[in-house]
Amino acid sequence: MKTTCLCDTLWQDYARRLLCLGPVLSLLGAATPSPVIDQTREEPVIAVENGRWFNGSGFDAETFYIQSGLLESVRPSRVDSVLDLEGRYVIPPLGDAHTHNLDGEFGLTAVRDAYLAEGTFYVQVLTNTTTGAARVRSQFDGQCSLDVVYA
Repeated sequence: MKTTCLCDTLWQDYARRLLCLGPVLSLLGAATPSPVIDQTREEPVIAVENGRWFNGSGFDAETFYIQSGLLESVRPSRVDSVLDLEGRYVIPPLGDAHTHNLDGEFGLTAVRDAYLAEGTFYVQVLTNTTTGAARVRSQFDGQCSLDVVYA
């Protein structure tokens, strides 16, 4: 079994969003959506160990498993690799519901990178100019990027 370093894996879009989205859905009592799964290709199963997961009022030491695009609490029969969180805390992703920072090209890269570094994955821009937003809109809502909505 291969052990995967946290720094090499955590910020990859797939694992990052699953690690953060799963706990928030379960806290809200929502069912985890089922993705469309390619049945001809076997996805790797990743054990996410030694994490302290937010439960709504505190943190629980838990191990979760990423299998077929879902975050599971029951250990599957096969585990291909381990992501060791080394006692780090896992919280739901953050969102910014009021910003004017992403409505043009000025400072765009620095602001985007700062959001991702702090764990903010969802942003609503109350834009001042539609032309500025139109120029930068294509840089969002993809892999390893922010999900941005313009009001």
